[in-house]
Amino acid sequence: AELTEWCASQYPTHCQDRLSCLETGLDLAMKASTQAEQLVLASRKNERKELVDDEKSALDRVERMTQAKSALSDILTVKKVVDKSMEGIKDAATNSIMAALIEKSRTSPRSEEEISPEQFAENLLIESSLASAQAVLDEFISLSMAHFSQIASAVHSAC
Repeated sequence: AELTEWCASQYPTHCQDRLSCLETGLDLAMKASTQAEQLVLASRKNERKELVDDEKSALDRVERMTQAKSALSDILTVKKVVDKSMEGIKDAATNSIMAALIEKSRTSPRSEEEISPEQFAENLLIESSLASAQAVLDEFISLSMAHFSQIASAVHSAC
């Protein structure tokens, strides 16, 4: 489980391969946690602190990997929905805005740490509103109201 968690960290933050590693690692971590729990229950008479610590460590790994897998899965799902909504749109400005929005929305404003799916959706709504409004008003981008509507629709579907 520890090795798959490390392997997942070697992939880019938001990619399918990282999710696959986390899924495999989570499965292994759950098995290790179950095994650690059984060892603790079997040796209750001895009260070995080492076994209890191993069980706690295994449970912590399961919790950490579950949260990482869930967050990544949600973000990849949102990206698929947005990408599907943007299929067939030939306008470079619209596509550029959407690509930038997803990347900006994936991280916390304070750091590059993972964020919750709820925070991701909120960031996506805020960033899309701001970027779209700026693009409509920018004479060099010339984003039409129809393209603005397409962006709004794609973001609404994703959220």
